[in-house]
Amino acid sequence: MTFIKNLIEFKNRLNFLLFTLLLLSGNMEKLQLEARLKNLLSSIHSGRSSAIEELIEQIGGIVFAFLLRILENREDAEDAFQETFSIVYRKAGQKSGIDGSPRSWIFTIAKNEAFRILRARKHGETVDKSLHNEKHSGFAYAPDEKSQEISDAVSKIPIDLRISFMMKEILDLSYDEIAVMTDRSVSQIAQEIFRARKMLREILS
Repeated sequence: MTFIKNLIEFKNRLNFLLFTLLLLSGNMEKLQLEARLKNLLSSIHSGRSSAIEELIEQIGGIVFAFLLRILENREDAEDAFQETFSIVYRKAGQKSGIDGSPRSWIFTIAKNEAFRILRARKHGETVDKSLHNEKHSGFAYAPDEKSQEISDAVSKIPIDLRISFMMKEILDLSYDEIAVMTDRSVSQIAQEIFRARKMLREILS
């Protein structure tokens, strides 16, 4: 019995160690991305014209995916995408972009552009459903039946809940980051994401 107990304890410690290593690996990747983005923003501010293209290569795909999920219309998403990086180019020297988290700063701009389009959008506008099977900047909406079902289900989540949900699930932002970007408390963000996940399960069930 002692041998089995020790074996179980060793297995638990090993699983915890592997889990910790995975978390550290993920955090390291985020830190490396933040560093690359910060350097590129500094280069844009210094006048290196090719830096904006490199920035888009680094983060453009996920920005477009985020905008596409919120706006559900490819043309609107492309407009928001263009305006987002135009603003990034013009304001690359802002303190929030270089000294703060550049990733959060860029996605805050993208979110604001999406909201601008949503406010301006006329009621009853037809949504382009073909976007779910299209690709952009390395991001693909899988055409298989299950992915289409999930995509359709996500679009049924109310926009206020969908924003927080997308920031967590697509952008992999922390609750703290989402709270800052949306001017809400961490508890509100946690509740919104919980409700969105619950709603998604109910829609898919």
